[in-house]
Amino acid sequence: MLVAATSGTGFVLGSGSAVDFAGLCWICVGTMMFAASANSLNQVFEKYNDAKLKRTMQRPLPSGRITRPHAIA
Repeated sequence: MLVAATSGTGFVLGSGSAVDFAGLCWICVGTMMFAASANSLNQVFEKYNDAKLKRTMQRPLPSGRITRPHAIA
């Protein structure tokens, strides 16, 4: 959410005197989708390390709740 808020703020500040609210919504939605994708891929790459740490072993991939192909898709 912080990344989406930051990109939305940058969009508003760069808009000048008139803000395109549809564009603002698309920027925030797109940024959230990219952030979610990056988070999923990070968990794919870190699956075995996450399984070793008590703090991260309950994440979906190390705990076996979802498969690696599902996370990649």
